[in-house]
Amino acid sequence: MEKLKKIGVIAIRFAIAITIAYFIFKRLGTSWREVADSFAAAHYPTMILGMFIIMVSFLIPAVAWRKILEEGYGVRIPYFQALILLFLPVLAKYIPGKVWFMAILAYLAKKYNINSMTAFTSVILLQACLLIASLILGLLLCDYGQGLLLSQWGAIFIAFIVLFIVNPNILNFIIYNFLRIFRPSKRYEFPTLSGWRIIFTISMYLAGKTMVGFGIAVAAASIYGNSMISLFREITGAFMLAYFLGYISFFVPAGLGIREGAMAILLPSSMTATQKSVISIGSRLWITIAELAFYVFIVILYRAKRKDFVNAEEK
Repeated sequence: MEKLKKIGVIAIRFAIAITIAYFIFKRLGTSWREVADSFAAAHYPTMILGMFIIMVSFLIPAVAWRKILEEGYGVRIPYFQALILLFLPVLAKYIPGKVWFMAILAYLAKKYNINSMTAFTSVILLQACLLIASLILGLLLCDYGQGLLLSQWGAIFIAFIVLFIVNPNILNFIIYNFLRIFRPSKRYEFPTLSGWRIIFTISMYLAGKTMVGFGIAVAAASIYGNSMISLFREITGAFMLAYFLGYISFFVPAGLGIREGAMAILLPSSMTATQKSVISIGSRLWITIAELAFYVFIVILYRAKRKDFVNAEEK
C-alpha cells in the first residue's frame, strides 16, 4: 500500500509538471507541428557541437568542490575522483525528491573513505554557490532579470552576496537552518570558508553555466542559423533564471516542465512562439543528451579507477 502511495505521488508530480508546461506553451500559441518540423530540419553536426560544449562544462564543478573539501575539511582527493563522485549520481535528479543525489553521493564517498556528512555538507555549499551564480547570470543577462536587478529586490540580492563574501558563516547559518526544517533532529557541521573561496566557487559556476548557455545557443543555431549566436546573452540569461526556478521547484523532478515553461516566457520578445518553444524544449533535450554521454564517460572512468575505491576501503 505504501509503495502504491509513493507511485501515486510521483505520478501526480509529473502530471502537475506536464500540465503547467502545457498551459504555458498553449498561452504562447505554440504549434507543435512547427516545433517537430524545426527539429527535423536541424543541421545535426552543429547541434552535436553545441551538446559537446555543454558536456565540457561538466568538468568545472569538480575543480571547485576539491577546493572546498581541501580548505574546509582538510580532505584531499584527486580531480578524477571528485569528478566521479559528483557526476556518477547525477541522473538521480530525475527521480522525484532531492534526496537521491545526496544518498548516492554519500554511498560513493564512503568508498573513498570520505565521511558521508563531509560529502553531504560540502556539496550543499557547492549547490548554494550554484544557485547564487544562476541568479547572478539570470539577473545580468536576461532582459527581465535586468529590470529586477535595478529594483529593490536586486539591491537586496547584491547585499546578500556581499554579506556571504565578507562573512561566509552567514551562508552556513542559512543553509543549516533550512536543512533543520526538514530534519530538526539532525546535526550538521559546516566549515568556515574564506570569502575568496566563495568567490572562486561562484566564479567557476559562472564560467560553467555561461558555457552551457553558449552551447544552447550553438545548438539553437543548428535550427535557426547564426542569428541565435548573436542572441547568446539573452538565451543564457533566460536559461539561468529558468534553471533557478526549476531548481527550487521541489515538487517536480529536475524542474521538469517548470524550467522549460519559464525559459519560453523569459526568452526575448523578438523570437516567435515556435522559436521560444523549440529552444526551451531543446535546452532540456540537449543537456540531457550531453549528461547521458558524459555519464557513459564517467562510468568508464569509474571502472578504470575502481582499484582506487578498493584501496581506499582497505586503508
